[in-house]
Amino acid sequence: MNSFTVSTITLPVVIGQGSSIAVQIHFNPHGQRGRFEDRLELVFRKPDNSLFVITRPIKATVGNNDLVTLAPVAPYTRPTQVRQRGTRLQVIEGGEETAPTVRYLRKLEAYNIPEGIRQTLSTGALEQQLEAFRDRLMPGTLGEQSYSQYWSSLVHAEHLQAEIDLRNFDMDDVGLIKQGRLYELEVPGLAEKRPSVLKGDRINIHPHDREEGVWFKGIVHEVLQLAVRISFHPSFPHNARALYDVEFLLNPVPFRRMLQAVKTPSPRIDIILPAAENLNLGDALGDEVDPIHNIYNHLVNTNEEQLQAVKRVTSLPSGSSPFIIFGPPGTGKTMTIVECIAQLLDKPSSRILACAPSNSATDLIAERLINTRDLTPAELFRLNAIWRPRIELPEDLVEYSLHHNTRGFEVPALDKLRSFRVVVCTCSSAALAYARGINPGHFTHIFIDEAGQASEPEVMIPILNLSSRDTNVILSGDPKQLGPVIRSPVARRLGMSTSYLERLMSLPVYDEVTMRGISVAKLLKNFRSHPSILSFPNEQFYGNELVPRAPANITDVFLNWNRLGTQNFPVVFEAIAGEDMRESTSPSFFNPHEASLVKEYVQGLLPLMATTRQIGIVTPYRAQVRKIRQLLREINITDIDIGSVEIFQGQAIRSNQDFLSFDVKHTLGFVANRRRLNVAITRAQALLIIIGDPMVLGLDRLWRRFLYYIYHSGGWKGSPFPWNPDSNPDDEVTSSIAQQEVVQLLQRAETDGADGTDDDVAGVGNE
Repeated sequence: MNSFTVSTITLPVVIGQGSSIAVQIHFNPHGQRGRFEDRLELVFRKPDNSLFVITRPIKATVGNNDLVTLAPVAPYTRPTQVRQRGTRLQVIEGGEETAPTVRYLRKLEAYNIPEGIRQTLSTGALEQQLEAFRDRLMPGTLGEQSYSQYWSSLVHAEHLQAEIDLRNFDMDDVGLIKQGRLYELEVPGLAEKRPSVLKGDRINIHPHDREEGVWFKGIVHEVLQLAVRISFHPSFPHNARALYDVEFLLNPVPFRRMLQAVKTPSPRIDIILPAAENLNLGDALGDEVDPIHNIYNHLVNTNEEQLQAVKRVTSLPSGSSPFIIFGPPGTGKTMTIVECIAQLLDKPSSRILACAPSNSATDLIAERLINTRDLTPAELFRLNAIWRPRIELPEDLVEYSLHHNTRGFEVPALDKLRSFRVVVCTCSSAALAYARGINPGHFTHIFIDEAGQASEPEVMIPILNLSSRDTNVILSGDPKQLGPVIRSPVARRLGMSTSYLERLMSLPVYDEVTMRGISVAKLLKNFRSHPSILSFPNEQFYGNELVPRAPANITDVFLNWNRLGTQNFPVVFEAIAGEDMRESTSPSFFNPHEASLVKEYVQGLLPLMATTRQIGIVTPYRAQVRKIRQLLREINITDIDIGSVEIFQGQAIRSNQDFLSFDVKHTLGFVANRRRLNVAITRAQALLIIIGDPMVLGLDRLWRRFLYYIYHSGGWKGSPFPWNPDSNPDDEVTSSIAQQEVVQLLQRAETDGADGTDDDVAGVGNE
């Protein structure tokens, strides 16, 4: 169904020299909106009967006033590169320290990135760097003797890439405002963590009126919405009218902690390289195992897979090989490990370290443990990173932490830290317990939740630093969802993007079928999503083993909504060919057509919802996040979560009615990443709405299958289905033009962080 038609002209038509003819083009959008494109071809025959063709593009845009509201504020121009920095003859330190003075028994070594790694990763194209790095710096295989070298090299590569990425935020010719003893520096993008700056971070500043080689290293004391306040050495020459050059300095501590961990010898070979000959997990569960009489969470008692996992973990002998709880979306893996910990605490000798990669996941473990076992602040301690903003800690965990009004979070004295039955912290912050003096083996059990989201060196911070031959390690997660965010393309290609959980589950001794109930437990009942939402990921990722068990009073609330494609199918795909734009110096893309549709769907949901906090919006681009927020503010909605897929992993977007919007035009991060698609779909409980361009999504075979599923189920809306609906989606062959599109998508993903990397670690501090 073509939207452009040309008025019929009686042919042939002779156009004499100096004369003209009008060709009328008619446009009919057929009730659709978005960007419409076609091509007009005019064929001419010359007197010698030879032909030539003139072609002209034809474009039309159909939309509403939102397109005007979201129009680029200024034409896009590439950001100006900061001036090349000269040699630093002197860096004057001396700002006031913000962190408390703590007596650590184990000092963290100041590892430097080896010069050989810097040289290798600064020469040649990516493939050349990859080959040189592999040949010169990596061992041939990952083994007991090569483990430290293997991971140390990749951690250094990741550290170097983080330094390089941070240089993008350096500034020239900016002012400083004196605020008492501090100096205020405006940082554009700070609210979006571009860059991420935390209290205690360092920033280098060079005054223009001083000699080129002299810099001052300041310490961040306060982080505001759009500015930071810094202290300097008393000799800092401030002038209210002076301009300064600014360098943000990467916090090396997370990388140093990972290096410390992978350089620590493993207490047992089965922790780092489990195999049939060294696997030690005791006997598999049999009928003779005593039942658990006192289940703290009654829901676990009604779930056979969860109950078996709890029995297996609590029956493992000391010094067992790592045990894995494989928890697909919505199956309650965090609930399961909380019950495991609660049961283990019935044994007076148990000491538990519970970790996760992120603060949000770690806070959730602590809150659920406290509620499940009624643990007191004398029994459970939430160990926080010293530089964590106090406002981020949930109020109900304040009394379970140690915080000083001016110095930030603190680590208790060693004797006090040893007294807790449970310590809960991020994987990275587990290094604080080790540094304070907690010995390997103090904890009888180490739990890592969401283990698939952390790199192996990060997970090894608690495991290798704090386990002994008698410690049991339990991992929970889903290797089919998003893995760790790795910035370095070399480190990513050489294995750092494969989590410890995924690596173990690729081994025969952790096969989810043959070793189920022995080394791995798989949870099967999904308590989150409507069966129609769960059906596709269940088939594509989980072998149709997942059983929908979410309560109907949650999942069925939208089955008769008038904006569904068909009743009783709560999945909508709104097909639209929008237009990607950029503005000013921001490299990030936004799509006004899709943002406008997001607003309309939100408005349509409002009468049916108790609160807009029940809505979540997923989009890969930062600029699209800003534009959607701008439109929602116009209708007085400010409390909807909007962000990348990574932000929502592990959540059901707060409540029971979920809306996922995808700005996926030209976004390789979604189109070519199976795990990101899996996570995005499975966040939704009662309603899933996808907005995008089917021609772009269809470049990927998995997306094309999903679109066929939605179409045949009656959920298709917007522009017509672009393929033969009776054909097999896997038979569609991507054309050479589509292959060129993929190249363009990759380029965009690299510049805008569409693969998620731009959202997580691009900052001075991390965690």
